[in-house]
Amino acid sequence: MAQSRGYDKVILEIDCMTIVEMIKEGLKSATTMTIIRKIKMMQRPFADAKFQFVRREGNMVAD
Repeated sequence: MAQSRGYDKVILEIDCMTIVEMIKEGLKSATTMTIIRKIKMMQRPFADAKFQFVRREGNMVAD
């Protein structure tokens, strides 16, 4: 949606701290590689994409 609206800088909020840490630190695990790879692919079209943790309660619209 952000890409179709022409945004090139985004903040992606994720409610799983482990995934956010894996993305930021480049940690790899066989069980999470698919989701990490998909998230990284989502990042590619943007000039600046930041990942941050948000508690599930703080993300009720998406949840």
